[in-house]
Amino acid sequence: MTRRDLLLSLPKEEFILFQQDDKYGFRNAAGEMLIAPEFDWVYEETMWSGEYIEVSANNKWGYINKAGEVVLPIEYDEIFPVGYEIEGEIVLFHLLEKDGLQGIADKDFNILIPVEYTSLAPTGLNIHRACACKDGKCGFIDIHNNTTIEFRFEECGYFTEELAPVKVDGKWGYIDMAGEIVIPCQFDDAWQFNDGFASVMLDHKWGFINTAGEVVIEIKYDDAGSFGEGLAPVKVGEEWGYINADGEMAIEPQFEDACPFHEGRAMVHGFDDNDDWGYHHINTRSEFVD
Repeated sequence: MTRRDLLLSLPKEEFILFQQDDKYGFRNAAGEMLIAPEFDWVYEETMWSGEYIEVSANNKWGYINKAGEVVLPIEYDEIFPVGYEIEGEIVLFHLLEKDGLQGIADKDFNILIPVEYTSLAPTGLNIHRACACKDGKCGFIDIHNNTTIEFRFEECGYFTEELAPVKVDGKWGYIDMAGEIVIPCQFDDAWQFNDGFASVMLDHKWGFINTAGEVVIEIKYDDAGSFGEGLAPVKVGEEWGYINADGEMAIEPQFEDACPFHEGRAMVHGFDDNDDWGYHHINTRSEFVD
């Protein structure tokens, strides 16, 4: 067995991080050097990604394997491990950033989408239609960098409930999965659909539309978030509360900030029952919970 094969076969627990002359490397418990100290930093919080190690040199980031071989060039400003849904299964990818541009590599660091986009948002678990922008225009691409919806928008968001917000001539509307505008571009701002509602802005006020583009909750709030579990955060004056799907105030405005509900809880910022100021969680009955 070669030394390379031996190193690749070792369990990651045998690699102990050490520092020498302001550089980082790895050795085993007996003090034997496994990977020479030649890196400026090692991201310990997520040090291992499968069989790989994230390292930094000259203020750039990349990945090496357990034999110390570079598997992703150490040339990126940021690397974000992310999970996207492919045919019902969550798959690991890496979002790459370099010189203000973005791309995507697979779990083994093969480049799938070149680092050439000024914005890349496969958020929303829809990698087949990821919002991407370059050369001043935005459109949608799949995980293999094929254009699925033409680059003709000023901005775009991600698809939820088969609709995505897009900006044309300074106004926002929505397209369907085929790229056709199905809700006219008429809003000053617009967010993704959730629970059949999307928050939209007109004349600095926010309200909600349904998937047919009808205003179903009056555009009168100073800010608004997304619906979740039948409630949506809205801002009235300087305070946030929650409305229900009928537009009725279900939790009176009282918080400095408020997030959408998820799994029965929402994060809010303000005083709790013990007059403690800060971030807390409430349930849908406005009770503070751990």
